[in-house]
This record gives sequence, C-alpha cells and structure tokens, in this order.
Amino acid sequence: MMSRARLCLCLWLLALPLGLGACAPGEGASANAELEQRVQQLEGEVQQLRKELGELRGSDQSAAQVTDLAGARTCALDLARVMEAFRTDNDRYPRASEVTFPGSCAELRVDWRVLQGQRYAFDVRDRSGTLLTREENE
Repeated sequence: MMSRARLCLCLWLLALPLGLGACAPGEGASANAELEQRVQQLEGEVQQLRKELGELRGSDQSAAQVTDLAGARTCALDLARVMEAFRTDNDRYPRASEVTFPGSCAELRVDWRVLQGQRYAFDVRDRSGTLLTREENE
C-alpha cells in the first residue's frame, strides 16, 4: 500500500505536465506583450497627471479666483436657462426690462453685448469689472 504522501506526490507529478501544457506556445508571450503595453500606457498617464499637477501648483490662480470663475460660470448657465425658458414661452428672448436675473448672478455684473428678439450675448464680470466669462446663444 502506498503512503498518502507518495500518492499526493505522484498525483502532483502527473498533473504538472497538464498545467504546463495549458498555454499554447506564444500565448504567454502575447499576454506579456499586452501587459507590457498596458503598463507603458499607465506610466504615460501618470507622467501626464504629474505634469498637470505641477502646472496647477505653479499657477498663480488662488482659490478665490477659481471660486469667482466657477460662480460666474454658474451665473451664465443659469441666466442662459432663464433666457431659453422665456423664449420657449414667448417665441423670442426678453427685452432688458423683462429679464429676471437668477440668484447666482447677485454678486456679479452682467453686461449685454447683444439682446435682441432672436439672439443674445452677455459678459459676466466681477464687482471690479474684470471679465470672468462670456455667453451667447449662437
């Protein structure tokens, strides 16, 4: 009678060629090449992100400036929605006296470049008059 350890060893030795033969020749090399390509792609993405992070750190925009720009963009988008809603109901854009400014524009100045029945364009500025964003429906 064969000992349990010998039986396990024999079964393992018999199974070894089956495991090694599971990959066809060249299949492992192909998988390695694909992995190598993916690693290179990811390394490139990491380098790009590091570059962008360095540019952000080196930029002279303060958190307040970024917040001001985001607020101005929100104002512009909200006002554009108001303009489009008015046009949907009236088949034209509002006159200056008919414009209802959204709350997001409260601390900003909106300067109309064009305000006509079928077209509008405006600038959003901060209190000091610095241009933050522009919007138009063309």
